[in-house]
Amino acid sequence: MATSYLDKTGLEHLWEKIKSKFLGKTERAASAKAIVEDANGGSWSMVSMPRVNTLRANRFAFIPADHILIEETVDGGQTWTYANYSNDQKRLLFVGNTNGTSIYIPLKDGVRSKLCGVRITITAMNYNVPDGTADSEKYAYWNSTYVENAERYCSLTNFYVWLTSNDDAMSLTVESATGSNSTNWIKQLSDVKNLVGWSGGNVINLNGSPTFGGGANQTNNYWNWRFTFFTDGTAARNYELSGSSNSNSRQVIQRLCGYGPGIWTIPNSLMGYDSLYSWDVNQNATFPAKVSAGTVSAPASVTAVNDLTTKQYVDNAIASNSVKPIAKTADMTQAVGVDANGLLYTEIPQPEDDENVLNLLTEFNFAAPVADADGNVVTDADNNIILG
Repeated sequence: MATSYLDKTGLEHLWEKIKSKFLGKTERAASAKAIVEDANGGSWSMVSMPRVNTLRANRFAFIPADHILIEETVDGGQTWTYANYSNDQKRLLFVGNTNGTSIYIPLKDGVRSKLCGVRITITAMNYNVPDGTADSEKYAYWNSTYVENAERYCSLTNFYVWLTSNDDAMSLTVESATGSNSTNWIKQLSDVKNLVGWSGGNVINLNGSPTFGGGANQTNNYWNWRFTFFTDGTAARNYELSGSSNSNSRQVIQRLCGYGPGIWTIPNSLMGYDSLYSWDVNQNATFPAKVSAGTVSAPASVTAVNDLTTKQYVDNAIASNSVKPIAKTADMTQAVGVDANGLLYTEIPQPEDDENVLNLLTEFNFAAPVADADGNVVTDADNNIILG
């Protein structure tokens, strides 16, 4: 039997059939284009985002607390009051992990209601806001008149949020405002329905890739963004509330993340490169804060600020003969010890032990103490030795 082959027209027809059957509606065109092309110069795709660290990074990571406002309503948005969340709770909403905080949609008369909602407003800019300004007054400063510089600057294409909707759902409206007209909110997405989870994640896609932040002179960029969640019914119930036995349970919003292809001002490594630590060409890693570990295996060198205050580090250093312990002597207390928390402390002899103090400081290359005309060690009002 002779072998037959599809011609170019036949192959194109087959490919279109494959695309329509196996690729999702929302990503069909972009994904197929990225898969079949050798290059996608000057652009990006939803397929490339998880592969490239600078594309998949959470652009909302570690937004400062004073860049976040949270309000709630029980009358359909006619009036809004500022919710009582701490600074840490505000920041935890955007860290992107399960240690985040929970933001609750309030109840009305003790049950869920479509009149109840939460409004979360964030800014990418630093403003000259007077210390002590209440949350209810802060937004008046979030505009080009009071701007200082960008805390972050990127573009946004989609969002991820983790929700607990119980037997019902939530709706979402996403808006943004420019630096020059901060009270004119532009709807990027309006009343997106059927956001659900018990608990579960939701991805919300934008049309295009608008800005979040910019230079202080880029006042037509979108500096401020707002996410408004309302209690709603599910599509299966024609968006009516379930009235179920758990209708007195509040709905929960967690892990609000933003993603986009453009990034120009990077406040932290996680927001810019999807990595908590930064690194250099020699593979040196730098962490921005404390690192905890059950065990550390034979580090070649340790340079963190607090390394020398841990008992484990000192024990390792003594074992490797790189640090000599200071023993007790007859005329002074133990010069170096470890307290109940495993932290090093030093006990310097009192001023009357002048000779011992001088010997100790000389032996361990400390700064020499200040002496008076008679050669006595000088102390301050609290009896602390003054070093030169």
